[in-house]
Amino acid sequence: WFFTLNFILITIINPNLLNPGPRSNQNVQTRPLKIFYNNVQGLIIPRDLKSESPPLNTKKLYELQSFIFEHKPDIVILNETWTKPSILDSEILPENSYKILRCDRSGKT
Repeated sequence: WFFTLNFILITIINPNLLNPGPRSNQNVQTRPLKIFYNNVQGLIIPRDLKSESPPLNTKKLYELQSFIFEHKPDIVILNETWTKPSILDSEILPENSYKILRCDRSGKT
């Protein structure tokens, strides 16, 4: 009788009404989120690290930019860029391509 009672309750209550799952809109196509993570190990040439306004390593920067623009990730995460506050966000990636959040190291760390 236990099985019969469970079957009746499931039939009457219909769990799909209680938890319908994610809503699907036929007009909206979803795709997976693309995330690019890279330990850059310096957008600055190591000999220029002590400079207040060091030049960027253009070869590494062009490789990074071409990869990002070719694959178009939704989120780009870069660490160990070795950048300094004197380097503008627009020098790393063109303005309005991504929202850039930075945490450059101070001279003490």
